[in-house]
Amino acid sequence: MIASGNYNIEKIDEVDTEERFKREQVFIDTLSTLNQHKCYSQFRDNYNRQYFLAHRDKTNCNCGGIYTYDHKARHFKSQKHINFIS
Repeated sequence: MIASGNYNIEKIDEVDTEERFKREQVFIDTLSTLNQHKCYSQFRDNYNRQYFLAHRDKTNCNCGGIYTYDHKARHFKSQKHINFIS
């Protein structure tokens, strides 16, 4: 369809950057468009928010170091932690 030039692009609405994915999803759901990929999902948005909130906390280690959940393995391999447990 695009190769044959059988399409047109129209500016439908103006929204701020925070609402653009939600608004685009409304148009994808209501109109017949070529783009059927979900650009916004309430589940994905909530999951990302909950994951971020759950993993942003810093943990104090007995060795005196501080690490986050994502860097726990890296901290346990650090020289500071290894020297403390030896």
